[in-house]
Amino acid sequence: MGLQAWDCELVAKTRAASKQVDEYLFINGGGGAAGTFQVRDGRVTITYASDLVDHPMALVSTLAHELAHYRLAILGEHGPGGHEAHELATELAVAHAGFAVFSANSAFDFSRHSDAMGSGWKTSRSGYFSDRTWAFALALFLTLKGAEGEADGWVKPIIKDMMKSATKYLAKRPELLAPLKETS
Repeated sequence: MGLQAWDCELVAKTRAASKQVDEYLFINGGGGAAGTFQVRDGRVTITYASDLVDHPMALVSTLAHELAHYRLAILGEHGPGGHEAHELATELAVAHAGFAVFSANSAFDFSRHSDAMGSGWKTSRSGYFSDRTWAFALALFLTLKGAEGEADGWVKPIIKDMMKSATKYLAKRPELLAPLKETS
């Protein structure tokens, strides 16, 4: 992201864990944010949830998002939509910086487990974009770069399918891309 020389403190934080309330029922501990960005007395601090170390895709996505906050803060911008849309603009900055694959793959996770004691499933969401929105952002980024299809082998199948649809949509509407090509 071109930020390697920018001063920043990176701090791991522990999130509340899930709690077992019955033999087969767990309640999410509310965990809190995967990461935060703040500037206090001129010092930049980025936090990340320490449990993400076991989930590198989500960790990279979280760090990219928080670093995108830093990049926008240095530029003195909230991005399109002003303060109300700042988090969404931050996600677009993640895509623009080339980290959309990580965020698209970790936006929604569904897993199932089964053993001799029982079975169950778990879902989690990360970030501010849905799978569909990340697929569109990724298709837009790749189309603007002339690199359509280059992420196909790196994204989840559901994202890949939605990206293909978005790429077709963009190909039929070049007028949508024209203003973006002027600024990229």
